[in-house]
Amino acid sequence: MAESAVLHAYAYLTGAEVRFLDAAVERLIPTDELGPGAKDAGVTCYIDRQLSGVWGMHGRNYRSGPWLEGTPEQGYQSRFTPQEVYRIAIREINDYCRSQHGKLFEHLPAATRDEVLKALEKGGVDGAVMTIPFVFIAEDRGFRVLVDMAETDIYYLHTMIASTRSYLKTNRDSAVRFLRGFVEGIAYFKQNKKESMEIVRKKLRINADQERNLERSYDLLASKYYEAIPYPSLRGVETVLGLVEKDNPKAKEADPKSFVDDSLLREIEQSGLIKSLYRK
Repeated sequence: MAESAVLHAYAYLTGAEVRFLDAAVERLIPTDELGPGAKDAGVTCYIDRQLSGVWGMHGRNYRSGPWLEGTPEQGYQSRFTPQEVYRIAIREINDYCRSQHGKLFEHLPAATRDEVLKALEKGGVDGAVMTIPFVFIAEDRGFRVLVDMAETDIYYLHTMIASTRSYLKTNRDSAVRFLRGFVEGIAYFKQNKKESMEIVRKKLRINADQERNLERSYDLLASKYYEAIPYPSLRGVETVLGLVEKDNPKAKEADPKSFVDDSLLREIEQSGLIKSLYRK
């Protein structure tokens, strides 16, 4: 069946996580002539109910460490709650699928999904592309960083703002004012660590035990990713086109410059605003 026979309201899982789990459990217990499979039986909904309750939050478990390797008889031993395990694992498996197959897990052919699940079961996936803060959590757990993408010559797009040429043509003044606010926000973030971290902490509802990773994330973003003058990277566009051409051969002939309009940012830079933001 293309869609689950039962519609559910999910309490913890996001839409992307639901689609991942539906695609996974469908392969683990598929629908056949004997009856419904795991997806149609509502297994994803069951997982969501467990994750949104006491079990998912480790409400009755000791969580203060030390975190030693436990025996099978001792049961689940981890600083991560089941909620965190599911959220981190789904994100990293999807990142792995994108890097190896160019698609999210849910969009892979059934046979390829089976291969990924078998590799996970056997420990055949030895590494993954990780984003913050999960890379710091993995480091604390003893995993090694093999490659820091910020230190390579692999260019890609991040913190980009997308629009249409027609909108920019008819609403240029609004776009310039928005972009001025954007570069002012970057300047504030880079120069006001304490205040910026406090804003992020409140908005994301970060707990005390997560504040160390918040600071590490801030330091990484402020030093390596958030540029004072955030011109779009043509080499980053080339990287994206190189990935897209696997599914759309026309991308191979596309001109990276046709996807970029830096005239608004150049206008702001020439006005002297950005220099004034960084004067001590």
